[in-house]
Amino acid sequence: MSPMDLAVCLVLLAATVSSTKFSKIPLKAARENLFGIQPNRPGCILGSKFYGIGERWTPELLPVGEMYCVKCECVPVERKGIIDMKGQTLCKNIKNLCPRPNCLNPVLPKGKCCKVCPDEVNSFEDSFSLGSKSSAPTMISSDSKRRVRNEFVSLLVGKNVRRESVKTSAVAAVYFSIVGRDEIRYSVRYFKLDRPKFLQITDANGNVLFERPIEKKRNGDKKFCGIWTKVPSAYIQYVREERLFAVITASRHFRGLVSGRIMVNRHAKREVFSSVLASPKANGIGGLLSVVYNPRTHLVDYVINLDGVFPGSSEEYFITISKKSKVLHQSKGKASSKTRFIRGSWTLKNKRQSKQLARGRLTIRLTSTNGASVSGDIKPKVTCGVSQAVMSSGNSLEEMKLASSGTAVFELREKGSLDYKIRVTGLTSKVHRIRLEGAVNKKNRRQIIGSVHRNFKADENSFNGWCNGTFKKMTADDLHLFLNNKIFVNVATSENRISELRGRVIALPYHSHFEQVSADPAALGPKTITSNGHAGNAWISMGVGCSLHYDITTTTIAKHHDLTLSLVSPTDIDAYVTIEKISTTNLYEFQQASGSIAVVPESLFRDLDEGSALIQVISGDVILSGNVSVPNTCWQYSQDYDMDILVDEQTSEEVLAANRYKCVYEGKVYENGDSWLPDVNATCNTCSCNKGKIECHRLICPVVECANPIVLDGECCPTCPIETTDQTECKIDGDLRSHPVGSTWHPFLPLMGYAKCVICTCLPGGIYKCERKCPKLDCPASRRIRLNPKDCCQVCAPEEVKPEVVKPLQDVDMKGACSFKDQIYANGAKWHPRVIPFGYMKCIDCSCNNGTPSCSRPKCPKLSCSRKIREDGACCDTCADSDGEEIVEEKKSDSCIFGGKKYDDGETFQPKTSSLSSCATCTCRKGSMKCSLTCPEKCKDPKHSNDPCCKHC
Repeated sequence: MSPMDLAVCLVLLAATVSSTKFSKIPLKAARENLFGIQPNRPGCILGSKFYGIGERWTPELLPVGEMYCVKCECVPVERKGIIDMKGQTLCKNIKNLCPRPNCLNPVLPKGKCCKVCPDEVNSFEDSFSLGSKSSAPTMISSDSKRRVRNEFVSLLVGKNVRRESVKTSAVAAVYFSIVGRDEIRYSVRYFKLDRPKFLQITDANGNVLFERPIEKKRNGDKKFCGIWTKVPSAYIQYVREERLFAVITASRHFRGLVSGRIMVNRHAKREVFSSVLASPKANGIGGLLSVVYNPRTHLVDYVINLDGVFPGSSEEYFITISKKSKVLHQSKGKASSKTRFIRGSWTLKNKRQSKQLARGRLTIRLTSTNGASVSGDIKPKVTCGVSQAVMSSGNSLEEMKLASSGTAVFELREKGSLDYKIRVTGLTSKVHRIRLEGAVNKKNRRQIIGSVHRNFKADENSFNGWCNGTFKKMTADDLHLFLNNKIFVNVATSENRISELRGRVIALPYHSHFEQVSADPAALGPKTITSNGHAGNAWISMGVGCSLHYDITTTTIAKHHDLTLSLVSPTDIDAYVTIEKISTTNLYEFQQASGSIAVVPESLFRDLDEGSALIQVISGDVILSGNVSVPNTCWQYSQDYDMDILVDEQTSEEVLAANRYKCVYEGKVYENGDSWLPDVNATCNTCSCNKGKIECHRLICPVVECANPIVLDGECCPTCPIETTDQTECKIDGDLRSHPVGSTWHPFLPLMGYAKCVICTCLPGGIYKCERKCPKLDCPASRRIRLNPKDCCQVCAPEEVKPEVVKPLQDVDMKGACSFKDQIYANGAKWHPRVIPFGYMKCIDCSCNNGTPSCSRPKCPKLSCSRKIREDGACCDTCADSDGEEIVEEKKSDSCIFGGKKYDDGETFQPKTSSLSSCATCTCRKGSMKCSLTCPEKCKDPKHSNDPCCKHC
């Protein structure tokens, strides 16, 4: 039996025994259970390693290494309906399960077991799961329609805190949405929540399944939002079965300040207003109000979820809705400790009440005969995402095909106001009006909500422009339209008084890039005549490990064409990333797509940071493009570190919990991020605590450049003998070792190990100098590669020598013909080059001159007019007003200046700048100086070996 077969057998055998026996098998894991105690959350222990429920990994078998074809997973175990703290570890060899790739040239990615096609994104290996196959969504028995629920809510109060209730007046409501198969998005609305620390999801025994720090927003709204990604399928099932709890902790209540069970939210789709109801007394009770509004009848239906208000068997209650001291609605009834919901309704009498309801000026109060009372302000439904409108002429009321486009972004605030940002481009006439409108009815009439163009500012010398502001005149009817995606943005111009641009306002699910510094989408406009009438928006954000996340919305282009997304650097034509065949979903008159780009060209990071990168979406013959700005620092590190290192060091969903782990080594406890010299073999090793994992790095010895190196006492690496009286030493922050004057070493970087690509030298006086010793490359960035992923320096890849393509030409004289991009052109022919993925570059002219192709851009004349325009298909700007047009030609001087002296074109001279001046010859050629060194004939005679000119030869 070979060593590899033996290793696989050991892993498969390990999967069949209990987790307590794994300590005898030398499997390496990603995290360690350092104190011999299981963390306070369900999971699996493999030897001394801990894995959370649903976590998957590839084990390492010493000394063979990582077993890429063996997949292990921690699956949950239940005992009498309760999640057991100890999960079950399952491992399986998937080598024989790999599907055959559907392509002719499959590849085996690094660190993978199964071959895939070169353009394949999601492989069988990434989605393979060892968990139970019976984890289909369970139907909630109380749901009469027997359908899967994806919307949930939890009312959090102090009396529900496990083990010991908390007497507090704080109340919170957490809204959950299950998105896809493994993602939960949540939003929290709260009242009197003093210095909260963490949001936790726990089981009935208080085991923490998920934890996230709470960061309040600074815009005045009492809410915060987040995403739980890569949720184990078992936890999704538990949420649907209402078996989990939401807990918010505080600095003085680390076990929980408020808590509540996660339950189905049956009003999520229709809810327009909501409120958390708190008690004036610190008695740990509260309530949650959900309001459904009918704009036709102006009927307000409300449901109040209460917890702890009715401790008795039968008590009378009173409900009052008021505007300050003025009562607008009253009702009463009886309830008991078993009452979970109270329902009621009232009708808005006039438009004033509709405005008061929309702007959060109404208060609801529930009072019980036992003295308990809860109240809160009725506010618009909590939303954490943004709403956007993609405006195009094709969706206008006139349904035109123009090159204009626009984008609008809206955010709903708790007081019923709308913050908006609107941008329009490609207009050929002045903006006349921008309105928020309802849909067109059967009589071709549309509801006018309000105008938002008063603060519109046009760009200089253009009809394009933008307007930002806040729309405060919302009514209950308007909010119902907004939250149900029934509001449109209509732009009218002086040439198209009814409508030139129009787009529906649709809500986007919450994403972290909405809160980044550049929280504005890139507007995508048409680039070709066939693209007129279409438009789009693109949200681009920088994610973990310098990956890019995108959310794209375009007007419906073609149902039978896939979208192709490209990000291109305008300064480096070879730096672009393209994703073809993006799967899209249709929503109203839009197509939406989202995803991530893991590998980004290094030179593209700088263009994204400066806002000069271009984004392009292609579908059939429709091309949309625009500038995209993503502030980032990835361009500073892309040359120094590999992407996989950056991904490991960035914050992820599990890092926040893992940061609390400490390391125990040789009887000492170390905090996360600490480094130390071990007691055993400290001469050549440095250890560190990285996310709860102990990592000991072997010291990397630099190459010495002497013939007789020595090893000093207490040192690990050889060094050259140095005679010096300077006894000072050099020490770098984070590096625990001291280095004598004259020595060289690789510095130690905490949490990353020794930087073998950096050499430090200790200079006299204890001053150190560190530098990367990589040669300067004279090849373009597209040809710079690392021959080995662990190499420090890049090298220039050899130019790909393509065989000469000789194509027979029937009607072209082959004498003096040129070969360009695998095409043959006759002598004297002129053409525009074709550049993928842009197509033909009409503003670049190429020509063939006696077998030599040359390309150049046309020289545009300098214009003195104040307003310039560029017509469709033109390469240069022209004056908007032809009258009085003045063109000033710039004449470039052909003379050269060298050493303060002026030389004419074609003049040759010898510079007087060095000992080699007699060997150098310089010539002025059309404004550029060309210099070269020549060897005299006399250098062939040994008698002239000391001549400076001969030495350089």
